[in-house]
Amino acid sequence: MGNFNITSGEKNSTNFHLTDTAGQIAPGQYGEAGYIVKSGFQYIYADSDFTFTLSNTSLALGLVTPGVFSQGQTSLGVTTHSASGYIVYAQEEHPLKNPVSASVIPDTTCDTSTCSETTAAAWGTASNTGFGFTATGNDVLAAFAGGTAFKQFADASLSEAPQAIMQNTGTALGRIGTVTYQLSVDGSQAAGNYETVIKYIATPGY
Repeated sequence: MGNFNITSGEKNSTNFHLTDTAGQIAPGQYGEAGYIVKSGFQYIYADSDFTFTLSNTSLALGLVTPGVFSQGQTSLGVTTHSASGYIVYAQEEHPLKNPVSASVIPDTTCDTSTCSETTAAAWGTASNTGFGFTATGNDVLAAFAGGTAFKQFADASLSEAPQAIMQNTGTALGRIGTVTYQLSVDGSQAAGNYETVIKYIATPGY
């Protein structure tokens, strides 16, 4: 943006794109208990662009066979020029539920009955039934162990707080994380259509 200083503008080379201002009075970050002030045109510029995208807004896992995993995926895309990065949180409205009979498919507890909305664990045995997810890609939390560890979604109907699945503490351009949903049921599960709403909350840092 235009401003009165010693110099300002954009510089380019083969591998770099730089924007700068020089001569501003007292630029920088200042803080006391209860507030932070970021002074200077570059702070305004850095925080001006934030995008969040989903590869799909509805997903069907199809006909589920007892004792066999069913999976589906959603890709999350984030771009932010903020020097303070971003966080993406996830939460389910409720466990998978049949809206007619109110029958429920519980959230997974994984292979060792230890995973929850806050703790990830291995889940590779389909006889351990339930619904859960893992994540892979850019900025995905290490707890998912490259897509080999699963969690429950935080359950809004139980007032469980949304949980972070992607996070970056700096500028993040074109970051892509993929959430893989996994479902398994046993032969006693009532037939029917089951559904829930998964909510993703992308928050830029400032």
